Amino acid sequence: MFILSKSHKIVFSLFFTFLMLILPMNSSFAESSEDVSSKLVVTEIESKTPKFETQVVKKWGPYSVRPRNIGDFNGASVYTNSGVTTFQITDLQMVGVHAGEAAYFTLRITDFTTGQVQYSKTFTEDVKGNSYNISNAIPGRTYQVVLESHTNNDCDGGFWITVDGYAYQ
Repeated sequence: MFILSKSHKIVFSLFFTFLMLILPMNSSFAESSEDVSSKLVVTEIESKTPKFETQVVKKWGPYSVRPRNIGDFNGASVYTNSGVTTFQITDLQMVGVHAGEAAYFTLRITDFTTGQVQYSKTFTEDVKGNSYNISNAIPGRTYQVVLESHTNNDCDGGFWITVDGYAYQ
């Protein structure tokens, strides 16, 4: 029988606590073997509160975008959990700050793994509160949602992401 002193017990408990904190951070994710050539299906939705079948859905954001020049962009990355093929972009807004200056921008969704644009829509006027359901996403995949300005008009805007997964900027 091996007997540990009090100082050895403290060292071992600290070591195991350290392992418990570090090991979950180094988890690896298996890549999906699904067809990556499929395009996302994006539909505008009426409800600002999307309905899901799962219970681990969270609304992330707001992700603000404040372009001032042509080509300015910002957005967020969205990760879909295993088995999840949908997410929502809610309360999308982009408005010209000054009177007589309208927003002119593109909403773009890109597959982070392949770099392929999966959806793109250009708006030539102010947008206030549109919401979109994104389906046909590959489970366990990261997508970038970006708003890119096509005008030198000062604009303010942003959006929220609702997903069974997570989103970050």
